[in-house]
Amino acid sequence: MYMQIIYKKLIIRLLFLMAFFCSSSAQSNVDSVRDSWETRWGVLNIVDWNDNVYKLSSSQQIRMNLNNPGDEISGRYNDMERISDVIFSIAPEFEVRTKNGLFGRSFSLRGIIVYQQYLYNNKKSHFNFGLSIKQKVSKHGKIILRAIYIPSYFKKNYLLDATDSTGHVSTSERIYHESVYNELEFILSYHHKFLKWIVDVKSDLFVGYRNRNYNSQFPGRNQDVFGGGLAFEVLPTKWWSIYLGYMIESRLSPITPEVMILDEPDYQIDFNNDGDFADNNRRTVQTVNRSYYSQALEFGLSLRPFKRINIYVGFKFVFRDYLSQEPLDPSYKDRNDKKTKLNLGCAYTLFKDLFLMFEYKNITQQTNRPSKPESVGEVTDYDMHRIKAGIQWQI
Repeated sequence: MYMQIIYKKLIIRLLFLMAFFCSSSAQSNVDSVRDSWETRWGVLNIVDWNDNVYKLSSSQQIRMNLNNPGDEISGRYNDMERISDVIFSIAPEFEVRTKNGLFGRSFSLRGIIVYQQYLYNNKKSHFNFGLSIKQKVSKHGKIILRAIYIPSYFKKNYLLDATDSTGHVSTSERIYHESVYNELEFILSYHHKFLKWIVDVKSDLFVGYRNRNYNSQFPGRNQDVFGGGLAFEVLPTKWWSIYLGYMIESRLSPITPEVMILDEPDYQIDFNNDGDFADNNRRTVQTVNRSYYSQALEFGLSLRPFKRINIYVGFKFVFRDYLSQEPLDPSYKDRNDKKTKLNLGCAYTLFKDLFLMFEYKNITQQTNRPSKPESVGEVTDYDMHRIKAGIQWQI
């Protein structure tokens, strides 16, 4: 563990050095390429406070803070050090662009590497890699292809198995295991500006695909997600704008058998074949389906009271319907989620190539599932608050 921390500190320092070197040498790089090409370097640094990094319900947070000896034996909270955390992010980025791309129109290629270091929950520290390609196809239209890759991200611990030596699965007889995933996402969008169309309007039509693969212990949590949407930004004046968006998403997860701990009276099933329905906390294996269909509506307002300041507020409402029809799937059968997101932010241009940002975000999820503290770790109702402050430097 100590050496792992040392290695990550060295990685952070190297990223800072790379960003500084790239920024300081940007002008010479611009001069060295052909006249038709330009390069741009930059670095973004963010400090982010998150009061619920594992998306725990209030009862689950109480359970985690109790430090129950049985939970320690089961490994339920291994490497889950704190409910809240401070995250330090550094993101060097690089862009090349030309006015002589396909069709003789502008083209750009941008890459970014993001490293997030969690102050307390070190296991969640990870890299993100992003790549985007922009190609202008008409006077007011362009196509954008984005790819995002997240390797080896620690989500949390989930129930894997349980032993039963007494006829009642105790807390210490449960076996939890870490869940770690790799994620790859592609987004293809078409952006078009309708200028002088009563008011100026920007539109985005987009489709996407996301694949998330967990470690071999949790195949039922793998995801193939297909989505798309349409968004408009209306600009009545240069000082303010309104954003409207609609998105749909379909997630497919494999139907797999998993260990559950259930109470016989709730289902009137004799899981241990002892002739009654009176036993609680019985180990059983049942099939689970985490597939769902969701819709989202998004609204936003952006204001520029002064030339250097941009203030924005945004609301997003997500409605999710799970598709499970498995006989005993208490976490997902007939489940519905409602999620609301609130964003408040401000960006300030300090100098031509130096920007400051501040953002507050609140996410609240409500489900039609009871939030039991003894649940196996599934996300149900939760409330999350985040505060971000950052600085971006571009040359």
